[in-house]
Amino acid sequence: MLYGVLKALAFFLLKAGFAIEIRGRSYVPEKGGLIVVSNHCSNMDPVIVGAVLPRKLYYMAKEELFKVPFLRKLIISLGAFPVRRGEGDVRALSKIVDLVKDGKAVLLFPEGSRSENGMVKRFMHGASYVALKAQVPVLPVAIKGSFEAMPRGSAFPKPTKIRVEVGKPMFIKREKGKVKEEIYRFTEEMREIVCGLLDKAGKT
Repeated sequence: MLYGVLKALAFFLLKAGFAIEIRGRSYVPEKGGLIVVSNHCSNMDPVIVGAVLPRKLYYMAKEELFKVPFLRKLIISLGAFPVRRGEGDVRALSKIVDLVKDGKAVLLFPEGSRSENGMVKRFMHGASYVALKAQVPVLPVAIKGSFEAMPRGSAFPKPTKIRVEVGKPMFIKREKGKVKEEIYRFTEEMREIVCGLLDKAGKT
């Protein structure tokens, strides 16, 4: 219930302050395990994607946040699960595999950290690994305007038009003996599609 209330509030604020627009919502699968991938250049991005997509999203948050009692309860209710910074992400990837196999939708930012200049950085391979391991679709999303609204280093957002472009679900192939090659190929394909969606959002 709390998730739904905060989601509605976030969408209202984004609509009022940033005239947010979304295209491609019909591409979002109504149910079943799903990985949502997006470009990432602002702290606003998780809120934006969570507010505009029709499904509840689960996402990673740094482990330190879970040590604050009140905050721990809040972010868990919002779908967060802990990840340890500076260590291997095997535990986090295993958690994501379990979530999507259980029919949940998980939001990932394959760039790993926010872009410093608004350009899409190199994608890491975690999303591709999970997609292959769990055999679930990947939904590409592009956010245009969040960098201008609240770039890295900003304390507060400024009113700027924000557009979200959703692409068609992608499916990774499972080819015996070519697992690594397929993961690498799929990662590059994901990045190309997200970049294409970003260009499309910027032309409207």
